[in-house]
Amino acid sequence: MMLLEGFEGYVTLGDIISSRKWRIIPKSKGVYSIISPEGFIPKYTATGSGGYYKGTNPNVAVPTLLDKWVDTANILYIGKAGASDQKTTLNDRIKAYMLFGSGKNRPHSGGRYIWQLSNVLKLSIAWKICDDGEEPIILERQLLNQFIAEYGKLPFANLV
Repeated sequence: MMLLEGFEGYVTLGDIISSRKWRIIPKSKGVYSIISPEGFIPKYTATGSGGYYKGTNPNVAVPTLLDKWVDTANILYIGKAGASDQKTTLNDRIKAYMLFGSGKNRPHSGGRYIWQLSNVLKLSIAWKICDDGEEPIILERQLLNQFIAEYGKLPFANLV
């Protein structure tokens, strides 16, 4: 997991949703990743738990999910939060992501394929705070490029 060097947290989505552990997520800019545990076997569902933001159906056909799955990768999604000209924090962005996944009308369609896994609560989330002067969008792009170099395509839930 060299891609996730320097990441911390590693809290299951089930634990965050059930206990609303928002306070443990830093109020800093950075990047985050959704990670599957060792031996994870995806179980797809036609209708996921993601919210319908602005009336848009977040679900895709199961064959699309099957095509996007990266068999040997445990990194399923890489996202970012904040920039030098934005006040969004990891706490804000991950909270929006989790609320979206709980069916709430929240603006977080990136990574939405995660919510069409019926065993989603077994996945974990980890984050890395960006140092002063380090831009989350640049770090996110570097991580995605490293992933593509290793696996030949984007992580499962990254769409662009």
